[in-house]
Amino acid sequence: MEEKRRIRSIACIGGGFVGGITAAIIAYKTHASVTVIDTDSRRIAAWNSGNLPFDEPGLKDIVFSVRKTALDETFIANPRPHVESAHDGNQLGVEADLRREHPTSGCGELWFSSNVGSAITDADLILVCVDTPSKRSNTGEGSLLDLMFLKSAVKSIATNASTSKIVAIKSTVSCGTTQSVEKMLTANTSTNIRLIVLSNPEFMAQGSAISDLLEPDRIVIGSSMTEEGVQAAATLADLYAQWIPRASILTMNHASAELSKLASNALLAQRVTNANALSIISEGVGADVEDVTRVCGLDARIGPQMMRAGLGFGGKCFQKDNNALEHMCRALNLNTIANHWRSTTSLNAIQRDRFSRRVIAHIKTLQHVPTIALLGCAFKEGASDLTNSSFISLSESIWRSGGKIAVFDPQIPEISIWRALSRFATDIPDCLSRLEVCKNAYDACDLADTVVITTSWAEFGNRDQKATSTGPEHVVQPEDPGSTDSTSKGASRKLDWERIAVNMNPPKVVFDGWNILDPFKMEAYGVKVEGIGKGSPEKVKPYLDAQLV
Repeated sequence: MEEKRRIRSIACIGGGFVGGITAAIIAYKTHASVTVIDTDSRRIAAWNSGNLPFDEPGLKDIVFSVRKTALDETFIANPRPHVESAHDGNQLGVEADLRREHPTSGCGELWFSSNVGSAITDADLILVCVDTPSKRSNTGEGSLLDLMFLKSAVKSIATNASTSKIVAIKSTVSCGTTQSVEKMLTANTSTNIRLIVLSNPEFMAQGSAISDLLEPDRIVIGSSMTEEGVQAAATLADLYAQWIPRASILTMNHASAELSKLASNALLAQRVTNANALSIISEGVGADVEDVTRVCGLDARIGPQMMRAGLGFGGKCFQKDNNALEHMCRALNLNTIANHWRSTTSLNAIQRDRFSRRVIAHIKTLQHVPTIALLGCAFKEGASDLTNSSFISLSESIWRSGGKIAVFDPQIPEISIWRALSRFATDIPDCLSRLEVCKNAYDACDLADTVVITTSWAEFGNRDQKATSTGPEHVVQPEDPGSTDSTSKGASRKLDWERIAVNMNPPKVVFDGWNILDPFKMEAYGVKVEGIGKGSPEKVKPYLDAQLV
């Protein structure tokens, strides 16, 4: 690679959330031809259809504007086919905002294909966007990253690369992985072919992926510190600079880039855990955790983001990356530091267990087999994923206590909910008699003995705007382009809790896992709200009074 050159053709290995959406944005904002390749033909078919595999605000608009398929003529009359979603109305508004605020600066092309070899052969740049989950068996189970898909991608590159290329790993990996991949490729390709490997981690989140990529906080590019490594990093930086300010594009060595990804998610997870730790203390001393975190968040050195008590973090990334960081520390014999990171996931589990125990303790006071309504299955508002969701562990606890369960989520497909529940509800007749997946929240709550809010979908809340406490992460903040709040343009989609209260069985109790309900309003409807981190001054531990004696 004698000189820096413009990237014209890109192959993106992996058509999942990261690969598909990243490729769409690059094609939308540059002049490159981008081909997403995946061995899963069903996934490729979904990307080439009117029903994309991911329901992300603004995604349809961007994909349909640059996608090149044999189906193009289908979309001339109807460029935005309907995708089942509780947020379609708001999504159209998001797409209109995107067109105004982020007009395409390029005329790139986006392709989705199962022809892996051809795409790799033709590419100047290969983006590796395959999943790297935690290992499920053998050494490193639950903590070491499983590189099975990465190794397969590397093999495909080595087999099909006939000219020199840049390979950028966007998958989350442990330190040293990028350098090892470069050595593997060098050892398995001709001497006249140079495959320069970069670390280029992604920092996008479900629910805000489009805005995260259009206006990222930072782009990180790690390379070897050789002349050709630095040149390759500069070439990739030029690609991003077509829509991202140069000041936001950071170059560094491989290890720094790899560690920055793990560290970012681990630190975010810690903020969530810190807020939850304060909620436990608040319950013990009679404080309100929302007041406490609001005060802390107003300190510019701390800030309000992610300082919100609730049912902890879920999804794939926070726990996986935190565990990988812990494993790396243990491999370096840094056990004290490893224990520091371990405490994050431990406290996350403790918070969920405490909440579950409160719900089960209440259920046991009822004199009959109770029906519990669970509102929300996704691991967070705006997501269409149940991975590590608090809903799963809580529903299992309720199931084992003998209760009946009625479930509703505005975005998770019914089949996905049934699959999650089938992990513990294995007796089909018993399952059908005690489990119900409902079409709306009112059906779920009808004749329920207790309601539990497990996901902070904004439509479930009834707090006033002024009731916000912890900044942008709070669900009732003013709308922003990355929000999937279906109610942000008005209160018409908010649940009518008075209607729900009328149809609940006494005693009418709602366990609010995210503090999105106004307890005073609910009290007027005859409903008691059990929130997170809401201490009662009259229940302060006696030993605190003894401090002054």
